Amino acid sequence: GISFLTITDNKGVTYARGNNVGKYGDDRSPDIFIKQGLKGQLTIGTEIISQEELVREGLLEKVRGADSPLSEGLIIKITAPIYDKFHSEVLGTITAGFLLNNDSSLVNKVANVAKCETVIYQGVSSITASIKKQGGETWIRTKVSSKVKEQVLIKGNNFYGRDKLGDVYYLTAFSSIRNYNREIIGALQIAILEGPFIIMKRETRNHMIFIYGVGLVFMVALMFFVTKGTIAPIRILIDGMSIVENGNLDFRTKIETKDEIGELAQAFNKMTEDLKKSRDEIKNYSRTLEQKVAERTRELKEAQAQLVQS
Repeated sequence: GISFLTITDNKGVTYARGNNVGKYGDDRSPDIFIKQGLKGQLTIGTEIISQEELVREGLLEKVRGADSPLSEGLIIKITAPIYDKFHSEVLGTITAGFLLNNDSSLVNKVANVAKCETVIYQGVSSITASIKKQGGETWIRTKVSSKVKEQVLIKGNNFYGRDKLGDVYYLTAFSSIRNYNREIIGALQIAILEGPFIIMKRETRNHMIFIYGVGLVFMVALMFFVTKGTIAPIRILIDGMSIVENGNLDFRTKIETKDEIGELAQAFNKMTEDLKKSRDEIKNYSRTLEQKVAERTRELKEAQAQLVQS
């Protein structure tokens, strides 16, 4: 599942977090993804997540792992705007992210689809890989060569060559990973076993391997795996907010996933239940307190509006 989920209001201030529920109220408006979301744009990309943000999202230990010196992480990030029921005004944003550090689940899935090994580097250091060492340990915390560093991480070129990973030789290709501002933040390595490739080349010299295309398939598939399990339940949650806004406080979302979105849905249902109880209490007030009832009703509507903005 996703590593974190964050909702902001229309000013970019955090309203709720799915992973670290006690952390909210911080200003996320300087974040370029949040800026684009508040403009009504869906934004997807790779970014470096700072140590401060890792702490806020409760992810720092996942980046550091057992022996990693890193204090920043590499994430795939998606931010979408939250609209009102007329789809005319942006009420806030919702951001989901998948932390790549020390998690080989996605690269393993993509490697099975693309039929090649993959390694992702944050800067010069590998942070996740589908390649296994002889003992079964994931091939991470290695560094790129000086040639790869110069061509890929400094100049932004693709690099093709022959590389020894463990005791086996691979034909490899490197491509830069860039953030939203087109700054180089890492590298993607695609690796194919050299032995079978040489045999295949001898049998049919007309066969061509488009490694760069495989890299593109990797990135598209990676985005697919992240967004497939995220967008649908988020849409259900947003629709539920609109229903509650229209006054149906008996509505409850039926998201039962065992992840941050599921926890957020439970929190939404609890808030809706609390709102219903408050409304029932207001209806029981004496008519002699009509002015106070009106004030309380107005507060309730404001609370409902804030809930929709989330």
